[in-house]
Amino acid sequence: MTGWWNNLINQGRTLLIALAIMLACLGGALFLVTNASYFLVDGRLMGVSQRIVEHDYLRILGYLQLPWSGEMMRLDYLPTDAKVLRHFKDVRHLFLLGESITVGASLVSWWGLWWAKQRYQLWRLRGWLQWLLVGFLVAVILIGLNFEPVFLWFHYHAFSNQDWLFDPKKEPLINLWPTSFFMTLAISWGLLVEGLIYLIYRWVKKELHRFVFLETGLEETNDGRD
Repeated sequence: MTGWWNNLINQGRTLLIALAIMLACLGGALFLVTNASYFLVDGRLMGVSQRIVEHDYLRILGYLQLPWSGEMMRLDYLPTDAKVLRHFKDVRHLFLLGESITVGASLVSWWGLWWAKQRYQLWRLRGWLQWLLVGFLVAVILIGLNFEPVFLWFHYHAFSNQDWLFDPKKEPLINLWPTSFFMTLAISWGLLVEGLIYLIYRWVKKELHRFVFLETGLEETNDGRD
């Protein structure tokens, strides 16, 4: 009975570690993609110079991600109104929440990988990571094939108001972000998440191989297989 119970506990712990790794990868990839979006904005979409757009876009990125950036977004050149400011304030709350979750999940992931290695539970974690790799890839493909419906569904459920429904004539700032812009970011984010999980999976697999060779005394060779 004790062995069965311990097995169940260890299985649950490794599942929680895998979920923490997933959250850390989701948030880390979002941080990288969000800041890389600076290189995708095009001033021609608003009929203004690229220098002006880049200047204010840095202010937007800072406002969304830095807790000390102030309660309201302030741009020097690009036009905003009360609706735009309210929406970006809502988006900022989501970003700051996501950053907190990412930091917490990263700490749990680091501890979890250490724990799994010390308690010889990496073999369980490897299985969960394999499921994450396959499951997330399928999810990304499905989202990519239905991007606009998913995009709209997210906004309807993530925000409690309709401030995200911009009129390009009244709120020309939205012209900086056509659908193709968000789709590019979404695809990049999905690929980056998959890559981060795969790197952790490879590390786990390498540690398992190293443990096997140390325990058996066999000489490790590189046969070219992953």
